[in-house]
Amino acid sequence: MELRLRPGSTVDIPSLIETFLNAFSTNPTVSRPFPADSSQVQTFWHESFREGFQNPNARFLVVEDISSFPAKFVGFAKWSQHHPPSPYELLPTNWPEEGDPEWAREFFWDLDRWRREIMGEREHWFLELIAVKREFHGNGAGRMLLEWGCQRADEVGWEAYLDSTPDGYRLYERFGFEVVQTVEWTERLGKEYVHRFMVRKRRGKNNSEV
Repeated sequence: MELRLRPGSTVDIPSLIETFLNAFSTNPTVSRPFPADSSQVQTFWHESFREGFQNPNARFLVVEDISSFPAKFVGFAKWSQHHPPSPYELLPTNWPEEGDPEWAREFFWDLDRWRREIMGEREHWFLELIAVKREFHGNGAGRMLLEWGCQRADEVGWEAYLDSTPDGYRLYERFGFEVVQTVEWTERLGKEYVHRFMVRKRRGKNNSEV
């Protein structure tokens, strides 16, 4: 396997949707509001990603396996830079009715609320979304996608911010992210579930904290 990191484009949108739904297929925070076989879900995410590519503060990164031809889509990330006075992004209101729109509103409202409360108006790079196809887990794609954003944050001396599923936070800790808040949704989801909100402190170009 030979992995390559490249910028994403609108041509990748079908693969972004497929990868996102595959990566989170066993995670109820995603599988409940976004059933993979729903045409409404496909339309929702197509529009969401299309709008994302139009955001000048957002960057999509793609990892692909180029050891075969054509290259295989492995994973992607969406990093966004927040620098006041730029406003925070507005949340969607058109959650797919074929999923669980009530949960979608609650979940994403909580994510947005905690980010605003934790980061305030401080400059930061935000890992809004990272997804790697399940068959490629453990092959370094997630590391490549994380390194890109952490390097950008270090270049300008900004913090980095993300929120994590129970499965992902150990990887983020290895990149210097620290848990600053947890929210438990065990009762709401019917299974043990703790979501973590994480911040990576400002560092200089020599990777030392400032």
